[in-house]
Amino acid sequence: MKKIALLFIVFFINTLFSLCAFAENFYITSYDVDLTVHKNKDVDVIENVGVYFTRPSHGIYRNIPTKVNLHYGEGGRSFLNARISNVQINEPFLIQKDISSTVFKIGDASKLVSGPKQYQIKYKYSMGKDLLRAGDDFYFNIIGTKWDTTIDNIKFKITLPLPYSNLRNTTGFSIGGLDSSGYNIKDLNYFIENNKIITGRVNRVLEPLEGLTVRILLPNNYFVPDVKFLDKDFIYVLVSVLTLIAFIMWFIFGRDEKVIPVVNFYPPKNRNSAEVGVEYKGVASQKEIVSLIMYLANKGYLEIEDDGVSYSLHKLKDYDGKNSCERRLMSVLFKTSDIVTAEDLQFSRSFYRNCESIIASLNNIRKFIFDKNANSPEKMVLLFICILGILLSILYVLGDYSFSLFFSPDAFLLLFPIVGAFVVFSVVYGMMKSNESGAAKISKGIFITIWGSMFMGIPTLIILTKIYNSVIENIPILIYSFVCIIVSIFCLINMPKRNKQGRILLGHIEGFKKFLEVAEKRRLESLIAENRNYASDILPFAYVLDISDKILPVLESLSLYTQPNWYKGRMSGRTFSTFVSTMEKAAAPSVENGGISRSSGSGGRGFSGGGFSGRGGGGGGGGSW
Repeated sequence: MKKIALLFIVFFINTLFSLCAFAENFYITSYDVDLTVHKNKDVDVIENVGVYFTRPSHGIYRNIPTKVNLHYGEGGRSFLNARISNVQINEPFLIQKDISSTVFKIGDASKLVSGPKQYQIKYKYSMGKDLLRAGDDFYFNIIGTKWDTTIDNIKFKITLPLPYSNLRNTTGFSIGGLDSSGYNIKDLNYFIENNKIITGRVNRVLEPLEGLTVRILLPNNYFVPDVKFLDKDFIYVLVSVLTLIAFIMWFIFGRDEKVIPVVNFYPPKNRNSAEVGVEYKGVASQKEIVSLIMYLANKGYLEIEDDGVSYSLHKLKDYDGKNSCERRLMSVLFKTSDIVTAEDLQFSRSFYRNCESIIASLNNIRKFIFDKNANSPEKMVLLFICILGILLSILYVLGDYSFSLFFSPDAFLLLFPIVGAFVVFSVVYGMMKSNESGAAKISKGIFITIWGSMFMGIPTLIILTKIYNSVIENIPILIYSFVCIIVSIFCLINMPKRNKQGRILLGHIEGFKKFLEVAEKRRLESLIAENRNYASDILPFAYVLDISDKILPVLESLSLYTQPNWYKGRMSGRTFSTFVSTMEKAAAPSVENGGISRSSGSGGRGFSGGGFSGRGGGGGGGGSW
């Protein structure tokens, strides 16, 4: 009995010491966090911390990590090397730094405080370059997981630098101890304003060593690194010259000769709607896939059913034609069943991948309608260089750093990457112009790698370490560069020049399109009287030529018009628009079909966005002293 009593006493003492290990001299009554995120991924942090001291103390300390192993839900990790600056606190404080964190020691060593106390902590947390390859993200510990006390009344506000239309679907939170993922929906409320401001609150008390983390998935290049190393006057000259070069190249090599439209009442013969779309626009997309579905329906291979809620495709017979793209699409649509719904296609990984393959096959038409000489490698490389130069100029404007090109000893370093780039370009240009053996190309590739590293990579890194902070942004340069890059991209896109065959095809297609746009009702009535299927025959072509929304209301107003017999349901301008947009979505990569990856929560937990509590930047914790 004595042994049992002794064991009970030991257990009680151990439990008491365990509880005391987490016991602090205070608890947090309120914690408001305001995060203002800048385009270079610097974060202005304002923390309003309400503290109640249960025992007299000098104050609190705030420990913030600066070297962090970011842990992503997809299984990857990356390293964050952050900086803390512009510290402002409403009480006396000292800053202590070590290799992995910064500590604010807040309070007066000659005074003790007890009871309620309010602290306001302001600082800039510079996260540096975005580390993801596929896109950008904001991964931040709003409340860190290293507070050894309870935290109540948590509120937060996050202001992003630019609006993002898909912000609601790509914002995730995690609440709990270190490495917790997701949260219970009842524990958190948040709202999104103007696609850039997120405000919210936590609806429960955080226990010791629990935190709140946010991760927001953003488009690639949403954040722009701090790089400015050119004089602003030189930027104007550089951008102007590069744009002029791009325009001259387009004017000489890419400007199409005048196309004469040939009036046609019917679509081009011996070509389906997808092929006509490529011949008209010069490139294939999901739009051509959807038009081909309607074209095959009009040929009697399938029918489309609209029940007012969703759409389904019904196979009527096996494909017996000779067109490889039509055969491939029929095979993919009805791979497992003769009836397939739009939802089946939207969630099918194989469907969108096969659609991409069909689009690539359709794009082979380009080589028959464009002049090969106008699309030569050297001309395209030169155009890319022009656009790259303008992009670097925009990067100069968007950054928060400046490096004087002139009158600086460090400017001499710029000669190395310039000379290195010139040599690399000369070697690459020579390789494209000659018919060298594989061994010769490999040896030159090794030379380019070594030379580029020594004369471009290393000097560039040295320059970046010497740039200094600047708060002045030159908006006129940004606007001017933006206009110039639009002009240069226009020149690049329109660089392929149509050959004679391409101009003839375009003339026939434009003549058919123009007729549909301006056709009188009386003329359309006579065409339908001659061919009762006229409306069905032209609809896939009108859609791919971007005039279906104009021609459908006209056709519906005709007395002889009947909707296509392959469309089961009420076809109107609205239902037709909904159908084609649904099918375009199914044919494109998305989260649903696995073309775009995104982690999600489950079991009643909020979407975590791949984040883990305590595994982002910032956060940390604190204690009393």
